[in-house]
Amino acid sequence: MKIVVVGGGRVGLAIIRLLLNEQHDITVVESDPERAEFLATTMDVYVIEGRSDVEHLKEAGTAEADLLIAVTPSDENNLIACAVGRKLGAKHTIARVRDEEYYQDMVLLREELGLSMSINPERTAAKEISRCLRFPSAVKVEPFAHRQVELVEYKVSNDCKLCNVVLTDFREKFGDRVLVCTIERDGQVYIPSGKSQIEAGDTITLVGAPESIHKLFRQIKEFRHETRNVMLLGGGRLAERLGQELQKLHIRFTIIEKDMKRCMELKAAFPEATIVCADGTQPDVLIEEGLEKMDALVALTDSDTTNMVMSSFAKAEGVPQNTTLINEDHFVKMTEANGRTTVIQPPKVTAERIVEYVRWMQNSSRSSEIETLRMISDGQAEAVEFVARSDMDVLNVPLKDLPLKSSVLIAAITRGRQCIIPNGNDTIQVGDHVVVVTTRHGMKELGDILDHSAANDRKPSRKLFERGNKN
Repeated sequence: MKIVVVGGGRVGLAIIRLLLNEQHDITVVESDPERAEFLATTMDVYVIEGRSDVEHLKEAGTAEADLLIAVTPSDENNLIACAVGRKLGAKHTIARVRDEEYYQDMVLLREELGLSMSINPERTAAKEISRCLRFPSAVKVEPFAHRQVELVEYKVSNDCKLCNVVLTDFREKFGDRVLVCTIERDGQVYIPSGKSQIEAGDTITLVGAPESIHKLFRQIKEFRHETRNVMLLGGGRLAERLGQELQKLHIRFTIIEKDMKRCMELKAAFPEATIVCADGTQPDVLIEEGLEKMDALVALTDSDTTNMVMSSFAKAEGVPQNTTLINEDHFVKMTEANGRTTVIQPPKVTAERIVEYVRWMQNSSRSSEIETLRMISDGQAEAVEFVARSDMDVLNVPLKDLPLKSSVLIAAITRGRQCIIPNGNDTIQVGDHVVVVTTRHGMKELGDILDHSAANDRKPSRKLFERGNKN
């Protein structure tokens, strides 16, 4: 696809990196000269230094673009860029809209403005945090198949009962209702085999029905008590969006924010919440407000270093779960090394959702059976939910007989209300929702899991054998 990205900041850069993995033709429009030069010298993209006006959008080839993505810091510029892009001929447009009032308007006026999608980074990040708070042991939780299947990323600690477990022994020890789909070790992600062993420090991806995953975590003594009380450090946009999510989940929360005007706004928005006007970087303040009684602390200040330090302090004080807002990539490993900390990066989350939409958009025109697509394992792998159609080659064939491509795993099948963690004798049937986990990017339909060259290699040998018998 030919894609024009307007804005090369944190979100734009994250989008560009992911889209380049998909082999798209990308042109970037960036107004800051230094940023434009950085992108031109480090990314395999064509960069135009300039504003998101008609002249520069024309120069970027917007008239021939399949998609224009506007992610500048200005909501107004993003909306104007998308409107101009549509007038020039861009087939689809996506705008980042941070202001909540604008965002609500976009939901109503999307068709009139020619928008294919609008995305609010804070809203998207808040949903991600709330899913993790519902499952305290997880680093990340993604629902599939109408929430009948969950994909959970989990960091294995030194004393975890999964340490040194070989996957051939996993079913015997922990049952056959949960599957280990990926293992991330030393920055590398791979689809494990039966001989693979789980080691301390690994981040693993587990797939199964929600109740089965909960049962597994109880077995390994990693299921912490339900999150009931949460402390939010910082009262910005993300804290407000997260507060809305926590209200839906009936989770009590305290927001600590030092700006009095902002505290008054938050109190009006959340009359039943506890809003404290104080400097949350002072340990005494956190202790006085009941930090030791909290199930989780979510550090959401504008400073990555402050968030890292306060999450470490909360961990030292015995808070079971800590979520830390990090914007700069180089702080992520430092934060994760602290252990028991979930890192949330709004630019990355936003970029992943946009790229997922791009993939869905590509396939929708082809009546694709893709239902859901999620980036997992730090973007190095994907979990794709397909709906099996009647014309697919994979139907009614035992999975052990399917010539699957390397680095492809059929992780789960849902049939009606049943969640199946498949073995080699299971089959895919029409209408099944099939969750595939793979480190191969770009799968567009369920048939893409098959290695047709391997199938063809086998077919001639079988025919030769049959001819030999006849002779």
